[in-house]
Amino acid sequence: MRGFDHFVFYLAVRRSILYIFPVNPLVSVITPAYNAEKFIAETIDSVRAQTHTNWEHLIVVDSKTSDQTRAIVAQYAKKDSRIHLLEDALVSGVSENRNLALKKAQGEYIAFLDSDDLWLPRKLEMQLRYMQKQDSSFCFHSYEVINENGDALNQDRRAPLIATYRSLLQHNCI
Repeated sequence: MRGFDHFVFYLAVRRSILYIFPVNPLVSVITPAYNAEKFIAETIDSVRAQTHTNWEHLIVVDSKTSDQTRAIVAQYAKKDSRIHLLEDALVSGVSENRNLALKKAQGEYIAFLDSDDLWLPRKLEMQLRYMQKQDSSFCFHSYEVINENGDALNQDRRAPLIATYRSLLQHNCI
């Protein structure tokens, strides 16, 4: 099941301090990848198509990957200096791979993108604008489920209007 991001943002955590948002902030996009050769090119292309162009894409290819994911990402990294291929040294899994990328990230903002998901071209632009307008340090949004061909399955995953720490512990809707 693949996802296609919507631009409806429901939750924003308010900052307790005054913060001046940068005009053109760097966004670190983090993508863990395991045997993702079928979709990784489309995923990368959806990041490259963003109207907000100040981003770095950190793609962590799992050491157990046995397909051409690593080679595909390496080719993109040669063409675009914003794309970085990271390889985990251990068989560590998706959470550890995200953490590895977080340690390498240089951005003022972090965005997570699964290796079989796509972003609409204005996703980063609109999400940054929303977060800055709301003085938010965190937000998440609904998404649309698509099939392997990119066709909508009419199975939108709607973000709740309110999410609390307690409710996220019971059911993670992010």
